Amino acid sequence: HCISQWGHDFRPEYRRIAELRDALPDVPMQAFTATATPRVREDIVQQLRMHEPAVLVGIFDRPNLTYRVIPRNGSGIDQIEDALRRHDNEAAIIYCITRKQTEEVAAELTSRALKSESYHAGMDQRSRHRVQEAFSSERLNIVVATVAFGMGIDRGDVRCVIHASSPKSVEAYQQETGRAGRDGLPAECVLLYSGADAFKWASLVDRSAGESEVHVPYEVLQAQKDLINQMQRMAASTRCRHRALSEYFGQTYVPPDVAALGDLRCETAENPGTDSPQSRTAGGATPSPSCNACDICLGEMEDEPDATTTARKILSCVARLRGTGGREDSFGAVYIAEVLRGAGIAKIVERGHHLLSTFGLLKGTEKDAVVNHINQLVDMGILARAPGEYPTIHLTADSAPVLRGEREVKLVRAKAAEVVAGSDRKRGKLDYSGASASPLNDQEKALFETLRQLRRAIADKLGVPPYVVFSDAPLEEMARVRPGSLSTFATIKGVGRAKLEQFGERFVEAIRVYCTAAGLSLDAGTGSRPRPTLSERSGELPVSASDSKKRAFEMFARGMGVEDVAAQIGRARSTTGEYLVEFVELKQPKDISPWVSTADYARILESVSRVKAERLKPIHEDLGGTIGYEQIKIVLHHRAATAPPT
Repeated sequence: HCISQWGHDFRPEYRRIAELRDALPDVPMQAFTATATPRVREDIVQQLRMHEPAVLVGIFDRPNLTYRVIPRNGSGIDQIEDALRRHDNEAAIIYCITRKQTEEVAAELTSRALKSESYHAGMDQRSRHRVQEAFSSERLNIVVATVAFGMGIDRGDVRCVIHASSPKSVEAYQQETGRAGRDGLPAECVLLYSGADAFKWASLVDRSAGESEVHVPYEVLQAQKDLINQMQRMAASTRCRHRALSEYFGQTYVPPDVAALGDLRCETAENPGTDSPQSRTAGGATPSPSCNACDICLGEMEDEPDATTTARKILSCVARLRGTGGREDSFGAVYIAEVLRGAGIAKIVERGHHLLSTFGLLKGTEKDAVVNHINQLVDMGILARAPGEYPTIHLTADSAPVLRGEREVKLVRAKAAEVVAGSDRKRGKLDYSGASASPLNDQEKALFETLRQLRRAIADKLGVPPYVVFSDAPLEEMARVRPGSLSTFATIKGVGRAKLEQFGERFVEAIRVYCTAAGLSLDAGTGSRPRPTLSERSGELPVSASDSKKRAFEMFARGMGVEDVAAQIGRARSTTGEYLVEFVELKQPKDISPWVSTADYARILESVSRVKAERLKPIHEDLGGTIGYEQIKIVLHHRAATAPPT
């Protein structure tokens, strides 16, 4: 998207990438971007001079995300706290426009016992790395950042993304909210909206263009402002958020309960669609079914009572203020709100505005609520906001019908935080596979936290981020299923052979210890990825098996040892050992003496009877370490594969 002048982060120098086409005319070229509208995709094709490319577009909708757009009250800090409290002890990212704002919000949240760190491009590299590392390793859950934070962040369990101010484009919003719920579990995206944010972004765009060392064409500058306005319109709308986002990127929204989801869709570059969401919803189109995952569809907004009367009072105050002092004065939204509330502050008294007939007409109303009403009237075109660093409010041609009582006005407000929390509970949950899953109960939550602590301890020892061990989705399933054996543990989605062998025993043991202490039964169910039973196996390798594995199976069938096979196929001994275990499972050879002696086979089975377990470590210790883990594993798999069905 940096190549296209219609993109949200246009960089003219990136267009020089097209010179590669001249230097290497016969080399295939591919272009990738996280978010691009049909118009931007078409421009990328033209700028890179691609020849009849296949345009592959993933599904933009993220059904596990709940979108909320809430009118911002003041700095929004109380609303930010409300959202974070819904995700106690879970990962969250808060995006701000300015560096100063990130520091102020982080400090205020920390003072409210919500430990937070700021992150922005003005920090030195060491400080940025420290914050990023703490967040990735789960030692820090809340980061307050500018858009500088997010690239390369692989933490999949971000449960909440909050925009303290509107982002500069819908593309930016999609990218930043897309950092929530990457593990497929439910996550919340909260946008604290104010109409003034668009003017702040427009001022930053103008300032950046003025400070640029190269000339910024008018059409590029205007394209950036158009993106800002599109974000403003989307935030102020009362349409389903999921539908609005999908249609902005040129896709028809299909709710998840009726979706036939595929990974990719193809379209030709010559007909990539239209870039006008408005045109796709005009003409009385039938509204889509509820997404059940946004503030609009969840009914979390309510009408302001006596909205038309309130609007007329605001418009009257703007008109009265403009005609004071023998000249046409203009004032900002906050000042107008203070006059309407009857605030006896010095500036109002000095200007004589306390004598106006509109002074105190909205006495008893919170200042932030009045400002929100003014912003909504601006969004409807009933009022206008002048550009500039300190934007002022003015009447428009649409003001007169409201003042004369010829037009009704609808103002909305967000319902209480308790209502929002309640709708979250009613919504239910989607797990990573898209299947319905009930929320964890209190005991399961406690087990989940126990498993998170174990995950962090293992990750610290290995020197890797916790998600490398397991993401939250498998841990939640473990807390529900409570596997008491490796065979049940293997049915958890996300547990492959390598992780089963590397981490299985420690997690199963932790689950057993917790369940014993809590009085819970083990193996409460089967995981979402049950493995086929022995009777269901064909005994043959799948066609997709690698050539090295196929060769290894042929050599094992001739009785060759692991070291010799590893040397022949050019694979590590550990990998070849895994091939042997799979060979024993699938082929079920009667004799495994080429790899485990008859005497050792018997000793291992005797140990299994003594320790009453089929876990590698207890058996290894019971045998005094005289028989290796690989031999024990082979015997256990061979016995399971050749045992008669029960």
